[in-house]
Amino acid sequence: MEYRGLDGRPITHPPMFRLFTRESMTKIRKRIQEEKQAKDLLKQQEEELGKEDDKNKLLFDEDKPRPNPLLMQGMVLPSKMGEFPPEMCGMPIEDFDEYYHNKYVHLMCRSS
Repeated sequence: MEYRGLDGRPITHPPMFRLFTRESMTKIRKRIQEEKQAKDLLKQQEEELGKEDDKNKLLFDEDKPRPNPLLMQGMVLPSKMGEFPPEMCGMPIEDFDEYYHNKYVHLMCRSS
């Protein structure tokens, strides 16, 4: 599928910057469903084994992924990501922080 910018020209951009599409939303919903099923299965297994160890839960919480601080709101994109394509300004794009791969988020990049 070919995407066009607001000016009608084809968009060519680094693979890190991808337009947000219906397929993007479908992938997010699928990941959320898969994670929910995995959590439900884990909870069921814990109940069957009778393991409700709070210490293990605390350790599990510490290992949870966190948002990348270099990609936080208001920050300038790291130079290793390259320059954000100007033709994509104002268009919905997929989030490039892995933390948000299974969350509904709104991402907007603006030129400075």
